[in-house]
Amino acid sequence: MTYQEVIKELEIFKNERGIGYYKQTFGDNSNYLGLGLTQLRKIAKKIKIDVSLAEKLMKSKYFEAKMLSLMVDDPLRYDKKSLEVLLKDLPDQYSESPLSYFTLVFTEYVVAKSPDVREVITNWAISKDAVQRFIAYATLNNLGNSKNIEDNFFNQFLPIIESNLQKEVNNVKDAMNNSLLSWGQRNTSLHSKILNSLKKIGEVNVDYGETSCQTPDVLKILSSERIIKKLS
Repeated sequence: MTYQEVIKELEIFKNERGIGYYKQTFGDNSNYLGLGLTQLRKIAKKIKIDVSLAEKLMKSKYFEAKMLSLMVDDPLRYDKKSLEVLLKDLPDQYSESPLSYFTLVFTEYVVAKSPDVREVITNWAISKDAVQRFIAYATLNNLGNSKNIEDNFFNQFLPIIESNLQKEVNNVKDAMNNSLLSWGQRNTSLHSKILNSLKKIGEVNVDYGETSCQTPDVLKILSSERIIKKLS
């Protein structure tokens, strides 16, 4: 698909309800079409990988075109240094909310598939930059089901989460909490360690703004009969 064809398709699916949600969540300071991730994933699937198109989409005025840019870019071309450059080029307001679709796409399609993903996560998880910490733990959450990552890689972050989660800024707190939920469903060994960490951390409260979203009670979920049966 050409750049013009993609923009035309995005505009066809313009959704006023979605536009209202984006304005409420990220502020009325961008050009929204109101498309959700499901629709963007369908378009990305048709395009596959197209670096030239990705670079053009990132320069578009549309919020959704920028997200689609990350979906069709080639993550293998992003090492640690180039990821840092790309992160600085992303609009700040999209990285600050725990509900950020933009961050979800960036972690899933780019960071998690980067050849330097382990190094990036290890460094950013303890960064002084809150956005980098957010990306690190959002990516760790995304990798929870990965068979290419061993348990020991996740284990090293448990002491950090135990010590810092309750003191973290809102979006990092949410990413850490969701990471524990993801890792706790990998196997019985990690499940047990996560439960112990959760008991040390205590109740977690994340502010999702004026939405109906509620903070997942990870300890309750991982202690449920459904999860225990799944892991047995």
